[in-house]
Amino acid sequence: TSITLTGNWSSSFTPYMFGAKGDLLTNDTAAIQKCIDIGFSLSSKIVMRGDFLSDTITFNGDGNLLVSGDEIKLETFCTIQAVGDNDVVVLDGANVHHTGNLTLKGTSQTGTSKGLVVIGGSGGSRFDNLYISNCSSGIVYEKEGNNNGLSFNHVDFRAISTTSRSTYTKGAQISDTTLLNAGEITTPAPIRTDTGWIVIKGE
Repeated sequence: TSITLTGNWSSSFTPYMFGAKGDLLTNDTAAIQKCIDIGFSLSSKIVMRGDFLSDTITFNGDGNLLVSGDEIKLETFCTIQAVGDNDVVVLDGANVHHTGNLTLKGTSQTGTSKGLVVIGGSGGSRFDNLYISNCSSGIVYEKEGNNNGLSFNHVDFRAISTTSRSTYTKGAQISDTTLLNAGEITTPAPIRTDTGWIVIKGE
């Protein structure tokens, strides 16, 4: 038996296609992750609109810009609220080209959750308007060097941890070419980035 499919595959995917509710009551982790994984595999755009309750969401790649599937377009007008004391979004060798507004919320600034974690060579990522609140750390670079080059148009930190830790750097030291840390970043070395507006309140 054979099946013939006609027509065009979707050029964009949404978590709702995979069963997400977007009501801040239902844990939409599986649907969001499936949407991201399928989007990567088909080099399609991911569109997220609504308010999602989720465990950690991961954008996976191998950090090689020449490999198809490591770059993804992400269009959002949404909030992702973490379930429990979990990191909200992890970039692992994936280069995300973001447009729109993306709000990442943890559950407590006194816990261990991180808003955006960057590992594995995700330095080609670009974010438009990023809002991070109620996390122990705002943006965390977990490996020095290979994540240089991220671009942020506008970053807003609210209620990020005020706890002092000897192995972390804190506060914000910014020039036109260097973002040393914002909210809290786990490397003491300067991070090369292109950054527009940065707002930090209640840190």
